[in-house]
Amino acid sequence: LVYAHSVVTIPEALYYYYIRNTGAMKKALTSSLIENKMALFFERKRIVGLAQNAGINIDMGVYVGSIIFGIIEIMNSSSVREWGMISSLLRDQHVKQCIRYMPYVMNAKFSLCLFFLKNHLSFCLFILIQLLKRLGIRIST
Repeated sequence: LVYAHSVVTIPEALYYYYIRNTGAMKKALTSSLIENKMALFFERKRIVGLAQNAGINIDMGVYVGSIIFGIIEIMNSSSVREWGMISSLLRDQHVKQCIRYMPYVMNAKFSLCLFFLKNHLSFCLFILIQLLKRLGIRIST
């Protein structure tokens, strides 16, 4: 869309999205999937940059929620060995900007996680999630 000179829409649905218990959305993340998720973060950043360079302003409100949910999902689905990858993602300026931009919401678990992220306590959040996992409690926002 960034490179399109015009866009045309049609009233027919051409894509159907199904969530199955056997689908990728229901499987536990593995290291390679975590790397893929992080690659998606950086690809979104690249696309936003391309749009801005083309004079198109993309409101961060459109996608910051998915960035924050993705960070929490990665923390929840990874092990201590992957903290380095997560830490590099959290050091990215665009991700930091998304964290600052995201408002607190009514969901207490999400807002608690966001509080840790906004106050530069991401490692504490990660350790808390790891401890809860060891106790058999999974965070789902």
